[in-house]
Amino acid sequence: MSSRAATLAVWLCFRFAITAIDRRSPDVRPYGLRVERDRRFLAVQVWEWDGDQYNVSMYLTSEFGDGTCKTEVLRSRYDAVSVDRLMDLLHQAGFEDVERRDGVLFQPVFFGRTPV
Repeated sequence: MSSRAATLAVWLCFRFAITAIDRRSPDVRPYGLRVERDRRFLAVQVWEWDGDQYNVSMYLTSEFGDGTCKTEVLRSRYDAVSVDRLMDLLHQAGFEDVERRDGVLFQPVFFGRTPV
């Protein structure tokens, strides 16, 4: 691997400020309604906490022009970690110059560099 490629190796991690979130279960988070041509789309997340982990179910409902609806459910499980713990994990994984940058997206972004 060339040194240029090694210096460009960056790990990005997007996360919510989990410590600031009220851990109620279930927690329903509507994303609103979108309209595209003759279809309407509704997205709703349901969060269910289990200690420092939470399950997310994303309900995606499509309403067609004739009034029929179809709902799909996507599910995932996440670990809730603090900013300090996440930075520690990045260091343990071998990343250097780990930093948090706010104001890049709607949530903090973490950057780290792999050793050359």
